[in-house]
Amino acid sequence: MSVIRFLVFPLSIIFKFVTDIRNKLYDCNFLKSEKINVPVISVGNLSTGGTGKTPMVDFIIYNLKRDYNISVLSRGYNRKSKGFIEIKNSDNPSLVGDEPFLIKSNHLEVPVFACEDRVEGAKKIISENNTNLILLDDAFQHRKISRNLDIVLTDYNNLFYKDYLLPYGNLRESRNNINRADVIIVTKCPLDFNKADAIKIKNQINPKKTQSLFFSQIKYSEKLFGFKELSFKSIRNSKLTLVTGIANSQPLKEYLKKNNVNFDHFDYPDHYNYSRKDVNKILATTKNNIILTTKKDYYKLSQFKIDNLLYIDIKVEFLDGKQEFLSTIKEVLI
Repeated sequence: MSVIRFLVFPLSIIFKFVTDIRNKLYDCNFLKSEKINVPVISVGNLSTGGTGKTPMVDFIIYNLKRDYNISVLSRGYNRKSKGFIEIKNSDNPSLVGDEPFLIKSNHLEVPVFACEDRVEGAKKIISENNTNLILLDDAFQHRKISRNLDIVLTDYNNLFYKDYLLPYGNLRESRNNINRADVIIVTKCPLDFNKADAIKIKNQINPKKTQSLFFSQIKYSEKLFGFKELSFKSIRNSKLTLVTGIANSQPLKEYLKKNNVNFDHFDYPDHYNYSRKDVNKILATTKNNIILTTKKDYYKLSQFKIDNLLYIDIKVEFLDGKQEFLSTIKEVLI
């Protein structure tokens, strides 16, 4: 145990006390969750981030938008704006929030909104839109709003049952609160993931009979997009600059290394808003190499008119049970 972790451990005990009391007040109906007049589905997690919530929201939208009038509601973490806003494709991602902007960019026909107060936001959405499903991005701890289904993600590389409460670890509430989830998805499973791995994790999670457990992987696009379109194969055995502002860049780095891509890495915090100074620093070391980034970061970096800027896209792929997962969602929408 490092000295810093030892020093902050008492703060985790205080944090546990506060979050446990708050959850108990909701469990006992002393604090009320307000019900909305349309079905509400939350995609969240127990940890501070990096589990793949936005790709999962994207997956759900892609598979359901033909049959339902979906509206997406996000907090818009680290955005420069305040209050209730609708995201436009022409917006600045730093102003409205990078994740809701990314969702909007992927699904132009789907209304996407940001609001700190999910109840207020949901009511405004209903009053102004023909919506029959509200999809909440990152709202597992936002118990002020009632939902029909709680989907909770946990990263294979940092499973919640191995983690600890803030600030000692990365959990936003105690592990046992996984019991509130209706669906648990282990994300970012490795390519060599097998049934034995699944059984081991299932035994550790020990889901209730009423809970569904699924496993998913990240699938990287075979093409790179940006200043031009390139095949991913074309960058193998080459040197490039990787720029990321996400919670966990490790899976992407491992993917590049496995494909013999050499890179220098500029690693920024999640939801980072890049400045001209940052960009100048990056450009000073690239030597005209390709600059590779995530799609979320691309929209923020592209505003600086950077040459040789490309992004690699990702999608969620279920190892098994994709249709069962979608059916679980559809059951609460009847």
